[in-house]
Amino acid sequence: MYYFALQYSAIQKTLLRHDRLWSMSGISQIMACMNEIEMPSIVGRHSGTVIVAGGGKFTARFGNPKDAEDARKEIIKLIPTTLPMLEFQVSKVIVAANIKKIAKKDGVFESLNKQKRYFRGYGVSYNPHLRICPECGEYPSIDWPDLRNPEDPRKNFCSVCFDSYRKARIDENLLNPGMSGNGHTTLERIYQYYTSSLFKDDKDIVARLKIPLDFEDLFPKDKQRERVRMAVWFSDLNNMGPKVRIWQSQPDDNDIRDIFSMVTKVNVEIVSKALINTFDKSSLTLNKTDNEYLLPFRLIVAGGDDLRIVMAEEYIFDFILNLSSAVHEKVRKIEGDQSNPLSVTWLQKAAKKKAEEERAEGDNDVNEQEIKESDIKPYSFGGSFVVTSIHTPFKKIHEACEDMMGKAKEGTERKDNSVYWTVLSVEDAPNVKDIMKFEKPLLIEEENKDNNGDHMLSFRKYTSIRDFYSGILSGSHIQQIALKMIKFENDSTKVEEWMKKMASTELEKSFAYVLVDKNFRKKDGKFMCERLATLFELLSISRKGDAI
Repeated sequence: MYYFALQYSAIQKTLLRHDRLWSMSGISQIMACMNEIEMPSIVGRHSGTVIVAGGGKFTARFGNPKDAEDARKEIIKLIPTTLPMLEFQVSKVIVAANIKKIAKKDGVFESLNKQKRYFRGYGVSYNPHLRICPECGEYPSIDWPDLRNPEDPRKNFCSVCFDSYRKARIDENLLNPGMSGNGHTTLERIYQYYTSSLFKDDKDIVARLKIPLDFEDLFPKDKQRERVRMAVWFSDLNNMGPKVRIWQSQPDDNDIRDIFSMVTKVNVEIVSKALINTFDKSSLTLNKTDNEYLLPFRLIVAGGDDLRIVMAEEYIFDFILNLSSAVHEKVRKIEGDQSNPLSVTWLQKAAKKKAEEERAEGDNDVNEQEIKESDIKPYSFGGSFVVTSIHTPFKKIHEACEDMMGKAKEGTERKDNSVYWTVLSVEDAPNVKDIMKFEKPLLIEEENKDNNGDHMLSFRKYTSIRDFYSGILSGSHIQQIALKMIKFENDSTKVEEWMKKMASTELEKSFAYVLVDKNFRKKDGKFMCERLATLFELLSISRKGDAI
């Protein structure tokens, strides 16, 4: 058999070339179409079989070297002509009995990683004789049909911005509950799953359902708001490296293909169920101006184990809790079948068997370290979110979310689903919150231990406490206490003494609720400023059902 493998790199740089929602979503969809539809189509035309196609990785198998090389050349041409800025690495055509032998002895995947370290792709130089795209200001532009304004049929765009806008619209037929999920990207399949479950009997709604193209579209044009903010969610699965290596080491190529197809299907189901339980029919608001129903969310990235989604801020709490519940529910079903190659039990047995076989063969050519049973850990995700103005540059949001997602994973030791967050201002001016201490990152479902061994509340518990105090602590109360926290430099004893004095008066009786609440105290009874500060930050974020 003849194989070649390919992977993308610097994906985030490609996605973030332009601070428009439609640009990021469209480029994500273009990449997914290349990886999941166009490249498999090329392989099929050359009598090949796709082994892996998703998550920025691609591997294919062929019966003869000519077909493999012809397909490889077509794919190498496809990527730079579609997304010139996208960096990628591709292996040579290699002959082997199966993909396991390639990964083990010839080091195809390690060769890709070496390319990534030493060669970062091609660049496009500036030519002053060409018109520059007015949207991104980067690439040469030409006249295209204006998709946004049919009455003005020509518009000056570069091909990347034009294709991104076109792809970001998502074929409206895909929102039809009767459409099949075959031949579509992972992101499209999630939209299909969502609409099929919620709007199966509502043809009128489906006919007028629109996916937001710009951040402003998350909110109806005819609904006046004093403050319009969005929430941006980032997450990916923990400890996936050892699992992927075990799956790729299976001796039968068809088994590898089926396993990765199963992984994609599971991810689609998890994300779709979280969306269904968060954005029900009542979340749709009819935009009377255009007679459309706009979804209050937009998927930006949904492939492999990565998820990037933007939504109106009042839905973020429910989405996080629903996503965590969906993961736990699916994991319970997977672990109930020990023959399922996604189960931890199956993976641990496979890791043990793989290690024994390699030791017995005396194989010294393995490029990666031996996978131990202890390396295979239960499924969970690390997540982060930012609540901010729709005018905040997305590069700033992306940087904050990536940093916090790492903190969420490391701070909870990847024990379970975790989250870290912030409320971000458009300006870079110092914020009083930077002086205050908070209790985060948090496990979403379970209590955790801090550095001193005291328990930390779960995010789910915090949302419950937040809902209780949303009707008790006013904005002026929060401001008073926050200022005292800053003045007393987070000294819990001094803050508690001040709050007791205030609660003893007739004016601030609501402080008494906090003082007698065991949730704000350590096991030794000491008051916790950081927990109260965390509550204040969560109270600053709107939640669906809050009184306006």
